[in-house]
Amino acid sequence: MTDISYPSLLASLPVFSQLDAASINELWQEGRLIHYDKDSQVFRQEQSSDHFFVLLQGLIKVVRTMPNGSQLLVRFALPGDVIGIAPALRRRNYPATAISVTTSAALAWPEKSWDSLTQRFPCLLSSAQDTVAQRLSDADDRLLEIHSLEVEQRLAHSLLRLIRQVGQSGAQGTSLSIPVTRQDLADLAGTTLYTASRVVSSWDHQGLILAGRKQITIADLDKFAQAVLERG
Repeated sequence: MTDISYPSLLASLPVFSQLDAASINELWQEGRLIHYDKDSQVFRQEQSSDHFFVLLQGLIKVVRTMPNGSQLLVRFALPGDVIGIAPALRRRNYPATAISVTTSAALAWPEKSWDSLTQRFPCLLSSAQDTVAQRLSDADDRLLEIHSLEVEQRLAHSLLRLIRQVGQSGAQGTSLSIPVTRQDLADLAGTTLYTASRVVSSWDHQGLILAGRKQITIADLDKFAQAVLERG
């Protein structure tokens, strides 16, 4: 990581693409670069929300611990995403836990800088608002699916949402560009690891997907959607 120009990386992110060099430098100087090892915590649920972040490199998984002790996967954060946005929600504590799935780097600003920075750089506020809106939309979709669809259809919708977010085309079809476990899919669809593994294996045997360790490729998106979503 030492050879990477992180200020240049910050400038290359879509959320800051309209800022000039002076503004990028101002953002950089007011923040603090933090590196995270794989599987380390960025922040913890109910911890005091003392910083907010923009992810520069890597992958962050945001999970919420439920009252019964189970964990709910909320979303994956990619480079350019603003995370830890408790100040935007006027919360004093983080509502979820963020875990670095890979070696990652983020620029962090103190919580007390939120109002000042978002006034000077409205793109930060816009990104946070987009994140909140997307989370609410995803939560509505998942709640509707849990109450109206069979588990196979719920898993298919969860997989297709991930494909739309982080899919990349290749010779064998459209693959997830991030590592996703069967447990992640189970959490997203509101089912068990056993059921998610059984359904994914069935899709693999039918030739609808190519399933590897933490990786899934859909050979034909239309064929997959028709085969899975239109039955049951």
